[in-house]
Amino acid sequence: MRNVFERLERLEIDYYITGSEALGRYGEPRQTMDVDIVLDVDAAGFEPVARTFTGEYVIAEPVDFGGHWMACVMPLSGLGKADLILRRSDAWGRSAMERRERWQHPGFGMVWIITLEDLLIAKLEWSEGTSELQLRDCRNLVVVNRSLIDWPYVERFARTLGSAHCWTGFVMRPDPGRALMDRRIAEIPPEQRVTYGAALRHKGHLLVWQQSDGAGPMSELDRAMFIIDRLYPEMPPQHREQFREKLAALAAAGTWHGFRRP
Repeated sequence: MRNVFERLERLEIDYYITGSEALGRYGEPRQTMDVDIVLDVDAAGFEPVARTFTGEYVIAEPVDFGGHWMACVMPLSGLGKADLILRRSDAWGRSAMERRERWQHPGFGMVWIITLEDLLIAKLEWSEGTSELQLRDCRNLVVVNRSLIDWPYVERFARTLGSAHCWTGFVMRPDPGRALMDRRIAEIPPEQRVTYGAALRHKGHLLVWQQSDGAGPMSELDRAMFIIDRLYPEMPPQHREQFREKLAALAAAGTWHGFRRP
């Protein structure tokens, strides 16, 4: 994935890492099989981004998901995937891009990453008040960083985005069984937490390849789709079909011979 950021830096497009990959910097890491990146481009301006990844990546073009546009890129090796979330033009979207921070990621090098407050706001919005996974991430961010959070900023945009009802419960809800773990997480350097998350991702790749070995003979294209379906079960069907069509075309042209084992 380091190469994805190197290409974005050369293109001089503003971006930041968000989602679970950013989570390890501020709190408890968890396994995530892809990396979420917000780009300061809209769908009409995506062509230069697609062009910079042509040749060594398969690219799923932007698709509109309820007003949010997202594309994704995957190296032809199959080792990793980046979801490219195109910019939103509302006040919070502009603020999050302006407030992003430069950070030395242990695996990706010097990158831009979402701030603590904006990650909390993003996860609140994604949760829609019902996703236990996203709300658990929010609770962890609060417990580990309570004294560091700019609460007026979070409250303002939580109200603006209609997410204020999502956060009062988990902020106030006691959870004594987690107290010791939260203290220990806070003591671990962010670089170690992110490195642990990368190790979990690598383990996930190994397990899925083992599953493909046990599934019997199949073409390289079918194996690739088997792996994609298990690593990324929430991949939008439009992106899945774009990947299948483009990998099939590359295989027919003799320029792609299957994913590489991790």
